[in-house]
Amino acid sequence: MSYVYDPGVNYELTYGNPASWIATIWNALDGTSEVDENRNEDDEWDEVCTAMAWIQAEIGVGNITDFPIEEED
Repeated sequence: MSYVYDPGVNYELTYGNPASWIATIWNALDGTSEVDENRNEDDEWDEVCTAMAWIQAEIGVGNITDFPIEEED
């Protein structure tokens, strides 16, 4: 089964919903970077975020931005 993570959605952490796991971790990473403004320029921080993106891809959770937006007629 495929899951989609939408950063604009507020997910409740749920055992059977990998998108909620991804949202929880990305929210924590985002909150940490806001506390330490230099964090976004840190090579180690870049590696942490890259590893998180790879984990997300490996468990099959896509980003909503990875899918084309269908326009209504």
